[in-house]
Amino acid sequence: QVQSAYTSQLPEKAGWVKKMSEGWLDPWEWRWLKLKDRRVCWFDGPELQHFHGVVDFELVEAEVEVTWDPSDPKTPEDEPQRSWCDLGGDLVCWPGRGEVGFRLCITGSNRAFEMRVPSLREGESWVSSLAAHLQDADIRCADAGRFRADHLDVFEGGKLQWWKVSRISPEAFARLADTGDVLLFRSKGAMPRIIRTATQGHFDHVAMILKLGGGELGLLEATGNDGVGLITWKAFAENEWQLLYPELALRRVRCPRTAEDLCNLQRWVRSVVGK
Repeated sequence: QVQSAYTSQLPEKAGWVKKMSEGWLDPWEWRWLKLKDRRVCWFDGPELQHFHGVVDFELVEAEVEVTWDPSDPKTPEDEPQRSWCDLGGDLVCWPGRGEVGFRLCITGSNRAFEMRVPSLREGESWVSSLAAHLQDADIRCADAGRFRADHLDVFEGGKLQWWKVSRISPEAFARLADTGDVLLFRSKGAMPRIIRTATQGHFDHVAMILKLGGGELGLLEATGNDGVGLITWKAFAENEWQLLYPELALRRVRCPRTAEDLCNLQRWVRSVVGK
């Protein structure tokens, strides 16, 4: 039976922050920070057109720390100078007048993601929201575990660091994917390269995702040998077939999923399987 997935009830938050960058001439850049579903992403603006980075709390372990001293009433008036902070907290970039900062520290990474906001109230709001998402991720990942940042692969031959790639854990994929979403495959070999060249695409194979009874995921795909077939995500992962592909990408489809739509889709799936 085709069903629909559960949606998160965690509060969302978004807004402008100053984020410490890797540049030396101007180390602080304005970024639009978006917190949703235990993931914090930063973009050029609220249009979300230019993605710059993401930290998925279900993929890596993280902590949020404040970089202001609650017991010190004085705030340095000078603009902060360029500095890096490590997990030991030896290097701290103090905020300017009226501004406060916080940072995300990631297990297995020697880099902290440091942000500044215009007021203490806004800083406390961000820290509280981040802490709620971190706590929820800890509960959800209590049995599954998470990666160390230094164990995550890099993409594009090492050109992209792990936080530059929007990705999720297999457990998060199984929970977030919904009926009608698609899973894209980038395969190895000469024939997949020919397909990508002909289509001018980054991927060469696709499967439609179905949410089955009991919350299980199914992958509906067509292959040259067997035609249209349905396999569960559990069987796919147990056979470690995901390791055959350098990249898998989830594309979520935003559309109504009424009971009538799901029934019609179910009838269509039954009519095409095996053909």
